[in-house]
Amino acid sequence: MKAYEVYNKDVIPHPTTIIIDKAGIIRFREVHENYKERTSVENILATLKQLE
Repeated sequence: MKAYEVYNKDVIPHPTTIIIDKAGIIRFREVHENYKERTSVENILATLKQLE
């Protein structure tokens, strides 16, 4: 969480989805400050399909 800076000022992690390719490059990153929100499965699958 600290490496990707996905936390608030109280060092509480935010729900985050990160897709990293085989070369270690971040291809997708979505951070939600509201703990009730999450990245949709459809959005994740669409991103993965684009990376093929």
